[in-house]
Amino acid sequence: MEEAIRILRLGLLLVMLGLCASWGWGQPINPRTLREDIGIEQKLGAFVQADAVFKDEDGKTVKIANYLNQGKPVILVPMFYRCGGTCIQISEGSIKCFRAMRLKDIGRDYLVLNIGIHPKETPDLAKVKKIESISSYDPNNKRPTAASGWHFLTGDLPNIKKLLDSVGYTFEYDAVNDRLAHPAGMILLTPDGQISKYFYGFQYSQRFLIISLNDAQSMRVGSKEEPRFFGCLSVDPATGQVTLNVMRSLQVAGVLTVVLLFGGILFMTFKYRRSKLDPISERKFSL
Repeated sequence: MEEAIRILRLGLLLVMLGLCASWGWGQPINPRTLREDIGIEQKLGAFVQADAVFKDEDGKTVKIANYLNQGKPVILVPMFYRCGGTCIQISEGSIKCFRAMRLKDIGRDYLVLNIGIHPKETPDLAKVKKIESISSYDPNNKRPTAASGWHFLTGDLPNIKKLLDSVGYTFEYDAVNDRLAHPAGMILLTPDGQISKYFYGFQYSQRFLIISLNDAQSMRVGSKEEPRFFGCLSVDPATGQVTLNVMRSLQVAGVLTVVLLFGGILFMTFKYRRSKLDPISERKFSL
């Protein structure tokens, strides 16, 4: 009985901690404390800067306009090709999502533009990344249109900023230390270059992307991205702020309480049955 009371008290304590956390930690926690301007602002309905100039993976000078008005939606994937952290996750997450969309192929149904955001990166590096990405996307060579519909661009800082500022993507390049700080996400454009949808983070839903591609194909602007939840935390994609979610915290605390109580009941039942089967051991235990 005493064990049950102690377990019950522990469970109630967890619930109270969840409530305190929800009340005390409810203020936004900004993960971009040192760089408040870095993030992705949703500019749905705005048009991309089509005259921004880049080099493609073959070293050819191109404009974003070269990829518009082809009757296909365009996905922009800003990234740092030599990045060893965040951009690897962006690349892997986007490729995984593209690969999983069996009914839509790159090149045939939509175009993808990986935008190199580091001004010192070259077309040679972009070409290597293209070969690696297509190999991962189409390991069995069953999607021949990928090569013609997926481009890896590089450019100088003014043109990179010109393009990305137009879609609300803000990053920081430290020329002195040659370092980059940037957000994670993709931007979907209609065939004529209007911003239709934003995708935040590293993991993307294939079902959601298919729906969004259909909307963009029909020249429709999608809805604003809503906050997404990770465990007890919610992330607001519009601001990049992280807050503790009250209901999710209570749910977690409630589950822990049930698990502890159930474990306590099993332990007490086992101990009771053992004492009935072995009264001598029980007397020794009591002494």
